[in-house]
Amino acid sequence: RIIDTGLDIRSLQCLAEHLRRQPPDLHTLQLSSCGIGADIEEEEFELLPESTRTLYEECPRQLYRDLAVEDQYALPDDIPLAEPDPVVKSWLLPICLEVAWPGCRLKKLDLSRTTLSHAAMHALAFAVQGSKLKSLQLNWCCLDDTCIRMLAQGMLRNNSLLDLGLRGNELSGEPGCCSAILQAIGRHARLSHLDLAENLLPKEALQEILQLMRWSASLVAVHLLGYEGIDPHAPCILHGCRKALHQKDVLDENPSKNPPVRKGSSQSSNLRSDGQSSPTTEQQGREEQDENDDEEGEQQYRGKEMVLCRALHIEGLEGWRVVSPEKVHLAPKPKTTTQSSSAQHPHAADPVLCSYMPSACWVCERCSMVEFKWTVPDTGPGSSTGLSSARVFVRPSFAGFAKLELVRRRIHGARRAVFTVQALAPPGGHAFIFEAEEGGKASLLTSREEPEIDPCDVDLSPRNRAGLDEIFKKVNYSGPVHRLDDIVPESFKIPDCVSKDPPPPEVDPWQDVAWLKAVSACFDLDIQDIHLHEICHAEDELSVRETLRKLYHRYYEAYAICAGTSQWPLVRQVDIYSFMDDAKLLDRGPQDPSAIFADTDPLPGLVNLSEASDIDRVRLSVPDVQHMIARAVQPSRSRELSMSTTRVAMKSTYKSSSTSRIRNIHKEALPLTRSQFIEVLLRAAVAIGGQKPTTEAISEFVTSVIVGTVMLPPLSPFPRSLHMLAGEYQDALLARRKTLREAWERFGRDSVAFKAMAQVMKMCDRTFHAKQVLSILALARRPEPAHEEMPHQGLGYDEFCEAVARLAMVWRRSSQAQGESEAATFPSQPKEGEPVKQKVVANRLEGFLARLADRLKPIRA
Repeated sequence: RIIDTGLDIRSLQCLAEHLRRQPPDLHTLQLSSCGIGADIEEEEFELLPESTRTLYEECPRQLYRDLAVEDQYALPDDIPLAEPDPVVKSWLLPICLEVAWPGCRLKKLDLSRTTLSHAAMHALAFAVQGSKLKSLQLNWCCLDDTCIRMLAQGMLRNNSLLDLGLRGNELSGEPGCCSAILQAIGRHARLSHLDLAENLLPKEALQEILQLMRWSASLVAVHLLGYEGIDPHAPCILHGCRKALHQKDVLDENPSKNPPVRKGSSQSSNLRSDGQSSPTTEQQGREEQDENDDEEGEQQYRGKEMVLCRALHIEGLEGWRVVSPEKVHLAPKPKTTTQSSSAQHPHAADPVLCSYMPSACWVCERCSMVEFKWTVPDTGPGSSTGLSSARVFVRPSFAGFAKLELVRRRIHGARRAVFTVQALAPPGGHAFIFEAEEGGKASLLTSREEPEIDPCDVDLSPRNRAGLDEIFKKVNYSGPVHRLDDIVPESFKIPDCVSKDPPPPEVDPWQDVAWLKAVSACFDLDIQDIHLHEICHAEDELSVRETLRKLYHRYYEAYAICAGTSQWPLVRQVDIYSFMDDAKLLDRGPQDPSAIFADTDPLPGLVNLSEASDIDRVRLSVPDVQHMIARAVQPSRSRELSMSTTRVAMKSTYKSSSTSRIRNIHKEALPLTRSQFIEVLLRAAVAIGGQKPTTEAISEFVTSVIVGTVMLPPLSPFPRSLHMLAGEYQDALLARRKTLREAWERFGRDSVAFKAMAQVMKMCDRTFHAKQVLSILALARRPEPAHEEMPHQGLGYDEFCEAVARLAMVWRRSSQAQGESEAATFPSQPKEGEPVKQKVVANRLEGFLARLADRLKPIRA
């Protein structure tokens, strides 16, 4: 930094040579009031040493050689930047040459309070075109309209500048100059901060400013007006900006003074569907008063700087707003007919902000983005904040402990409900605390993920201290608060670009990868015990194996439906006949005369034979099923060798034929394993298929029997991966996590406890019985390859959530009459292969869990 120090030609040469050496720690060069912006007189140039004259003669050639502006970059109605007169040279030429050099590491050049001539500005404009500078400060440099036009032409080919300062120069107020620089800035791809304050602007600049705010993709802060002399157009520009921003529903005041109101707050009765507030009668009247204030009180805005800001990287602050000066309203005329809203409601609720921006330029104040995150705990205070009726706020000290409402975030695969909000915080240390509103009652909360500190140890201003004490007294709170990490101004960096969240992963709700992987592992284990050589020909065994691998998840679901109502994970042989009968596969012969007066209605969820599409389906007799079971329980090829030694041992053990016969009978009555049950289904599929190929018979059995007859409501397919998608269904699961965990601990330990939950909900009747509840439980279980060899286990939390969701889809809010005329109908179910209506599923789950939470409440005597 060289300030108020005259530099001679020798010093400039040494400085240029030092820049050429690329010092790693030199990123900022400040040359203020150094007198290096003037031109070199011809007589003075002749007195310079020969080496210096050679340097100044070579500088223009190197500087203008590759940086000439082409015609397509010229501004409308303007002359392209051309090479200057080679006779006129500026002292600033060596510095400009080093700045234009592609290898220069300089990031900030500050020439404030250095008067720049036309030649110096011309050289600097050429250097800016290809430089890597991030910040260029030309404040109070006596730049006239010609210099500004040169800079505008140089800005057209620049693609690295982030901060440009042109404060306090000598603009004439003519439309052409202002239009040139504003159009060049509007075309810039990365410029974020523009300081054009304390300059005379014409009235026509208003439209250019509005176009700049509308089309610029990177600009976040603009300083205008503030001219100390007579500026007749300043009130018009200020009023025009405010009016245009207000018409676009963009906040035009400091958020701390006039905050946006969240939907659902006490002031949100006039919110539109897009979340913005529509003008009310009171607001329209206020607009008329604002116009009168600006017309009658122009003197109040003379000499005041206008700051327009937005924050593209923070949600809720993407729109432009006038943060300074604060609007001053003239005293309204007294009204005797009505009272003010503050008089009618002396205890009005605190205003709710959607975010926070200080009442100044956040770039100049070096404010950084902070994100407040609230994760709903499973137990303790705040465990019910995930409900849709609850609202979560944060009160930061840098916002005067105002309420910032947190927004629920939908995250793929989230395990807990998360609320976040972003804000701009000035440098320093800050404190904050969370607040929740449930049922009209407010309470202060602390998060387990944030560091805590005693309120007495927090460095607060007297005003903030009084506000915090009042908040504590209102809710009767005396606990700790949270502390933010200190924000260091040296670490501030203008956001170069808006970072977009990566697109969410594409998840098919009907394809649970983990579940299908477990089913595939079950197939690899079960296929060793299935007698494929008895089911198909040897040459078809490979194709049958591949077909069965693709359809094995359906056969597994059929096994789960039957085993859930039997002796999980085994299937009793007597239950196989019931399964075959329910699937319309068993022909029991003539009807028993004793069943004439029995109920003849079909079982719920099963297709009536007269309405079935496969009326000519081949039926299996009881001996057929017995034969299939007998063949399935025989040892497979892979185990014949290992079983031979077992048979020898068994023969030596049996002492008599009667003992051997009894044990064989007992062996035939043993329950079937998963692989044996699935082999029975495969044999039934081949028998029903008749002369069809085995692969086709296996596929048609899945379509017509398992899916078309067995897996109907209440046992219809369910989108197992729906909880991984960010949407309404995931929100319902996370919102009711407290109820789900309490129910899981109580009803998730075994099948008996789970069946008790259906009884608590009073779901079982003549159309939905306990066996179907157990089948739903078995469908929700994760497949275990060696499940039959493992001890009985309870449900995992994810398994329990899926089972509850399946129950919620068949739960009827009001019990129907049990008359004969009413058919057993269930609510509409999701159809496999079609998009899932998450809102419908979430509403049913929300209602079911709300009723369950009410049932779980202890009964008071």
